[in-house]
Formats: sequence, C-alpha cells, structure tokens
Amino acid sequence: SAASNLGPSNPDLLAAIKERQEAVAGAEGVTTRDVPADAVTASGSGLDAYISPAYAALQVERVARERGLSVKVVRKLVYDHTYGRQLGFLGEAKVNVLELNLALERQ
Repeated sequence: SAASNLGPSNPDLLAAIKERQEAVAGAEGVTTRDVPADAVTASGSGLDAYISPAYAALQVERVARERGLSVKVVRKLVYDHTYGRQLGFLGEAKVNVLELNLALERQ
C-alpha cells in the first residue's frame, strides 16, 4: 500500500504500465488501446475504493461469466453503483467497487 517514487517518464514505470496493459487486455479480450488508465495505474496508496465506469464496463462480460450471471444483470449492478461528479462538475464519475462486489455476492 505504498506509492512508488517513479516519475511519469521513468522507463521502469513505463515498462510496468505496458505490462499491466497487456495483462488486462489479455484477461478482458480487448486491445491494449481499450484499457482505461485506471486499470494500469494506482493512487498514492494503491487502495482505491473506486474505479472508472470505463474500467467497470470492460470487466462486465468476464464478471458475468465467472459468476454465472447474465451480462444484463451485471451491467445494471454497475450502473446502480456508479456515482456522477460531485456537485455535477467536480471530479469524474466512479464506480464503488466494494458496494458493487457486495451486490454481486447477493445475486
């Protein structure tokens, strides 16, 4: 749960990001170009409670398959646990991963 001290142009960081992109792309059956940034980077702590709607959407089919649920059900749960920008203009939309996982468990 510690941050790295690697800057955005550090070759080690760039190599790690490329490796993560390839791993996520392979797991989700998409190209590396389709992998959202938050799938391959982390906050200072690496303990984010939220992911982007794009990253959640990327995982819907795999999660549905692994949990034996319909894609429609999983998409609805993602939608139900997506929060918009604060006050309508601050920050970005986000999906609460803990709440989503708890809802998936109840299915």
